[in-house]
Amino acid sequence: MPRTIVAIDFGQDDTWMVRLEKAPVNIPDARRPFPFNCVPSAMPPWDDPEAVKQHGRRLLAELENHPAVKQAIAQALMVPHGETRPVYFQLYERAAEQLCWETLYTDTAAFLGLDARWPIGRIADSVIDRQLTPQDFSPPLRIAAILSALGRPAVQQWQSLRDAAGAARANGLEVEVLVLVAEDELLASIQGDIADGMPWLRVAAVPDRIQVLEGLLADFEPQILHFFCHGSASHGVPRLEIATILDWMEDKTTGSLKLSVDDLQGMSALAKVWLVVLNCCESGRADENSHSMAHMLVSNVVPAAIGTLEPFDASDAHELSLGFYPFLLQALADILAAPQNGGVVELEWATALRGARRGLSEKHQNDPSNHREWALPVLYARKESFLLRVAGNAGVPAEAVQVWKQRAEVVAGQLKALPPDTDPAVRAAVLGILADVPDWLKPDAFGEFDRPAQRQEPAAHAAGEAAGQV
Repeated sequence: MPRTIVAIDFGQDDTWMVRLEKAPVNIPDARRPFPFNCVPSAMPPWDDPEAVKQHGRRLLAELENHPAVKQAIAQALMVPHGETRPVYFQLYERAAEQLCWETLYTDTAAFLGLDARWPIGRIADSVIDRQLTPQDFSPPLRIAAILSALGRPAVQQWQSLRDAAGAARANGLEVEVLVLVAEDELLASIQGDIADGMPWLRVAAVPDRIQVLEGLLADFEPQILHFFCHGSASHGVPRLEIATILDWMEDKTTGSLKLSVDDLQGMSALAKVWLVVLNCCESGRADENSHSMAHMLVSNVVPAAIGTLEPFDASDAHELSLGFYPFLLQALADILAAPQNGGVVELEWATALRGARRGLSEKHQNDPSNHREWALPVLYARKESFLLRVAGNAGVPAEAVQVWKQRAEVVAGQLKALPPDTDPAVRAAVLGILADVPDWLKPDAFGEFDRPAQRQEPAAHAAGEAAGQV
């Protein structure tokens, strides 16, 4: 998916510079730096009327002082409905993370971040050369969720995740979920869900040692790691505060597990994680001396992370999960719905946040110009596109394959019944009935399944291709 990437970099004497880093087309002088005079302290106060709109409008006006950036944004705005042109900001200057780039606003298109055509994200990169190669994937998709923000019940957080995973499974995407909780009632409730027919769930109490937590995650090997907990920063070092059952029972003021960004980055399980969701306050916030935790994780370990710019109300955190996971899992199900035969597909993380942004905006009076909560979740991703190398027919349930095979047999019979001299265009039209059926299941124009591999089950077909037999 073509991206537009704008870089905000260091200049001389504490100035900032802007340049166009990437665009779908070649634009002259794209990487020539221009001054960028838009620092957080000079932005309109958030309690001003329509402060969010003014923030986004001011950002755009300053960006458009760079001719190439202006041209790239103008071209992106020409994308019609039904197409997507993500806009990313690569923030080398730490303090630039404090600006709310997600509020970018034009008088013709309003808030870009609320429109499906222009999802907005942030780029995090490292000086160290870290190649982002396609991730091998075969079902199930594994999601680990640590739900323990002391004093903030996590039942809604759990329900939104459970329902999204259940819907994804019904849609053909095999999902397994590990949940670590610190509330007795929630633990019993999830155990009840498992007993009632959800064997794809696992649940345990939050352990009282980081080493044990690390072991649980390493054994599960999640691709998505979700935290609902408190976040903070001390002396420029961001950390997560995770409560145990004993913390809840004793009404402690802070969670016992203090997980620094270094602790998190050092966990072996993160080597296989695609996305970390830090659904906790200030996990996307940076200061003049350090990048945010979400930025650090993407720079050093994972392909993508979601954090929040400011302290986040618990009800807003629930809304984030409610809107984000259905979009994300649906996107994955769509990508994996057709057999890929070992092919590579792209997942654009930024598009999945739109559901959460819309939900948060509606929750706050549907007035995005005056309520910025919808813009507080921020996505950090690598500059390289995130690619999956799909093994076999990930995400395709056996029932769907059986339906495809039955339809292919019917169409094959129709093709065989046609006279031998039938116009090829007619045969092509009949075969077009199977447009949504994988090629390896279709007959030829004469109704023949002349390749043995066409009648194999998905797993066998994929294995044959891997061995050079297809």
